[in-house]
Amino acid sequence: MFVEPTKFTKQVDVWGVGCILYELITHRQAFRDDRDVHLYWQSTSNLPIMEVDLPEVVKSHLFEFIHELVHREPEKRPRIESLGLMFQSYCIILDPAIAPSVDDLSIPEYSHYRDLVQNCTTENEVLHRLAQYYRSTGAVSSGIRLLVELICRSPTETASQRMLEEAYEENGNGYMAIAGWKNIVDKNPNVETVQGKLADALSKNADTNIAMQVWKALAEKHPNHISLKMRVSQAIKDSKKTEDTVTVLKNLTDKHPNSVLLRNELKLALNSCGKPDRAIEVWKELVDQHRDVLCLQVQLQWACDAHDDKDKAIEIWKALVSKHPSAQSFQDRLRTAFKAKGDLQVGAAEWKLLKDKYPIIGDFDMRSGCTIV
Repeated sequence: MFVEPTKFTKQVDVWGVGCILYELITHRQAFRDDRDVHLYWQSTSNLPIMEVDLPEVVKSHLFEFIHELVHREPEKRPRIESLGLMFQSYCIILDPAIAPSVDDLSIPEYSHYRDLVQNCTTENEVLHRLAQYYRSTGAVSSGIRLLVELICRSPTETASQRMLEEAYEENGNGYMAIAGWKNIVDKNPNVETVQGKLADALSKNADTNIAMQVWKALAEKHPNHISLKMRVSQAIKDSKKTEDTVTVLKNLTDKHPNSVLLRNELKLALNSCGKPDRAIEVWKELVDQHRDVLCLQVQLQWACDAHDDKDKAIEIWKALVSKHPSAQSFQDRLRTAFKAKGDLQVGAAEWKLLKDKYPIIGDFDMRSGCTIV
């Protein structure tokens, strides 16, 4: 297909891309045979601009791009290293959700795009430069789309985050800011900084119910990320729905019983309820589910002490010992509850009833209140 096959370089691939792109757009081969190639090589005219169903400004830019790809002098074609970036930045950018609109493409001439990206070595550089350019020309929405894509790829890059915040301020659409940051968090659920940006956008532009819905959707999609579940909890707190907060934190603690953070948050939520019986009920259910997690037993012990009802504490621990008679720690807690009441005779009698029913339980020492295995 080429006139001088002995002088092929990497730029022949650029020529091939031009031919393919021409056919994709026009549904016609750029060169039907070697004769067409020879005629093109000997002439000074470009490939014909066909009638295609595209806006005029887009059509002219695309054909200009194709003509550069099939330039007769290989060294004047775009470099193979930057070709994909140039084409992507010009009209595709791979992801249709962030592709520039027809109006966007009409703002600059293609030569300006080429100048912007020709020295870029990565897609991130392309996106960053184009985002800056869009903002400078007033196409803020297009700049935002590019910045969202850039941060999704490099979520810890703070300069792009600052640019995106400024762009959202210029745009003035709070719900667009929420949607953008939510998209970034969805793709990078473990990055606390972008979670913080979403939280800021929600606090500025949405009520607490919307915030709850956004965080719940993210937490359900990424169930292994505790930080998202904590955001749900905080959103519920902000809505002043204390009982909902308790339910969410209880479920989280049930899944992550060794988390100190979750236990402390649940304790605070239960204290806010002002219902001692509710606190005992919640901690008892968790202890029942995770009988080997001593920290949960401590929380239940504290809840019983705060209730200041010694009979209630005995009742709680008796129920747990009856359900899990082999759990030594439950026996010790029950012994402590009997001792706190101060009547070891009654304690010994009740202990005997338990032991008759569950022989695996240790003996009760009337002098110290200890169980003896």
